[in-house]
Amino acid sequence: MRKRILVVALDWGLGHATRCIPLVRALQEAGAEVLLASSGRAKDLLQTEFSELPVLSLPAYGVHYQYKSMYWNMALQMPKIMRAIGQEHQVIQQFVRDYAIQGIISDNRYGCFHQHVKTIFLTHQVQLQIPNKILQTIVNQIHQYAIHQFDACWIPDWPGAASLAGALSELPRNGRGRYVGPLSRMQAMDLPLSEDIVAVLSGPEPQRSRLEHLFLQQAAQMSRSFLLIQGITDAYREWQAADNIRVVSFLTGAALNATLVRAQCIICRSGYSSIMDLVALGKPAILIPTAGQTEQEYLAARFAQRGIFYSQAQADFDLRQALEASQTYTRWQQQATQQPAVLLQRAIQDFLEQI
Repeated sequence: MRKRILVVALDWGLGHATRCIPLVRALQEAGAEVLLASSGRAKDLLQTEFSELPVLSLPAYGVHYQYKSMYWNMALQMPKIMRAIGQEHQVIQQFVRDYAIQGIISDNRYGCFHQHVKTIFLTHQVQLQIPNKILQTIVNQIHQYAIHQFDACWIPDWPGAASLAGALSELPRNGRGRYVGPLSRMQAMDLPLSEDIVAVLSGPEPQRSRLEHLFLQQAAQMSRSFLLIQGITDAYREWQAADNIRVVSFLTGAALNATLVRAQCIICRSGYSSIMDLVALGKPAILIPTAGQTEQEYLAARFAQRGIFYSQAQADFDLRQALEASQTYTRWQQQATQQPAVLLQRAIQDFLEQI
């Protein structure tokens, strides 16, 4: 009998939904019956990618990054986030009853656990990075408590020296977690380069729109050709913003994969899902961390310091300078020992056997 698994994705941008795509496919290959749940644009994306699967609705976290300070962004929105977590916990109880769910894999949705169902918390942020060390200790103690509401924690990264997330994915002294390898729906392909520069936007508003404005304004002053993928999943649109700038609202699946493979260079946020995609593709990139998001700032600095991807702050965005500087960066060099599919397949097999 096929095991019925619910996969839920956070709705802060599209990254959590995109990295659930290879997870869902691996579950299906292992013989599981999969249901999906999310909210907002993340739900729209999952419905587009998996039109044959049920995609259920969860309460939206509705996070906005209005300020440069992560403290203010989170402090002012924490009551709203906590309400959403409480609401989704109640919704999950109903889902388990209504759909006979036997297992849940939750990508960073803290309320999606159940007392009588095997649950997995999927996150690359096992240890949150906060500039204030005292606050970091307190926040991570709370974070570990939240993770321990689940039966297990899966980390989409390689362990040890090969780690992509660095300190973010390191297990604390009393922490628990299983490395399942990076999760990306992208695959490297042997295709000729055609698109010049491809910019892929994502993440919470209003920062997404602010970067789009800066990009369009500066790209129009250059002679190179650009493709801007907005990351807006409401409805597909395509138009010419300038003689050298083509804009599409979003691309999914094989179309996005082929477009990125053909790109001379990719401009994107430094979210971890974007990092995993860049590693899978082996493409050069310019990383623009979301203002006020410490995780993205940490990842951008980590890869810039290692000479892999060039990084530039949104407040200092200079497209011409970034394209010139990025040419000296090496991009990710894949190693033969790094085989994420094997780690994920073993984890899924163990998970389904325990249900």
